[in-house]
Amino acid sequence: MDQAMFLRQLDIADPSKFKDKPVTVIGAGGIGAATVVALAKTGFENISVYDFDTVEEHNLPNQLLPMWVGDQDTMQWTKTTALFHLVHDLADISITPVHECYTDQPLGEIVISAVDSLDARRSIWSQVQQSM
Repeated sequence: MDQAMFLRQLDIADPSKFKDKPVTVIGAGGIGAATVVALAKTGFENISVYDFDTVEEHNLPNQLLPMWVGDQDTMQWTKTTALFHLVHDLADISITPVHECYTDQPLGEIVISAVDSLDARRSIWSQVQQSM
């Protein structure tokens, strides 16, 4: 990855020190999408994203998709597929999109819960504690 893309961050953190750290983001909605884009633009390259949902018209503004949708028919896409394309276009990296509900799959070193269900958050926290 071209470090020139991250000139503003280079005085804060060297991307070579964390680019390979595995990150698991659970939820590809408004919070998850923005978080994944920010992580990718900062230099993280090993990002897996879990979400079982598909893109709906009311999701577009929250998921940053109007910035690049153009004439593509994203209404048929999963949220993780749409996010894959968005991140590739904005940060030139490939995330790992997982179109399924997170249950007990292996977690990365860094885990970000971007879900809107309290039950799902509790389940994720339980999995994180078990993996420690």
